[in-house]
Amino acid sequence: MGKRRIAIISVIALLLISVSIATALTERWTANLTTPDSTKIVGEASITSSINMFITSRNERAKRNFQGSITIDTKNLPKLKKNSKGALIEVYEAWLVDSDSGYKLSIGLFEIDKQSQGTLSFRTRAYFDEYDKVVITKEPFPDPDPSPSSIVVLSGDIIK
Repeated sequence: MGKRRIAIISVIALLLISVSIATALTERWTANLTTPDSTKIVGEASITSSINMFITSRNERAKRNFQGSITIDTKNLPKLKKNSKGALIEVYEAWLVDSDSGYKLSIGLFEIDKQSQGTLSFRTRAYFDEYDKVVITKEPFPDPDPSPSSIVVLSGDIIK
């Protein structure tokens, strides 16, 4: 009986060591984007952040997987300027802003279609919790300056 009990305990211990434990936290936020001089909503940002944590054994550290995505849809934006050959000389750029630190993260450039609508999708292995604002600026193209221009066309607070 003693050997059988030891064998059963050994099997249970091996199972416990090899069992994967996963936890996840997903948060979804939105931001209504308005023009600087108006409360008219002309865009929306949908933001998703998630943390997945996996523990594969008692001897391993937890492995964290951060994921973030943001989709920005805009409408009725002013047309962008083109040169004499029809190539764009300015574009829109989207930014996530941390108001506490002043840090601005560029999440990409986008154009608008003939109906003045634009869409930008961005994915990363980061968590967006520290950001509290979305800002859309008009930038020269190509843009030699990595910081945002002073021409803010849309902005909105992230509703958490």
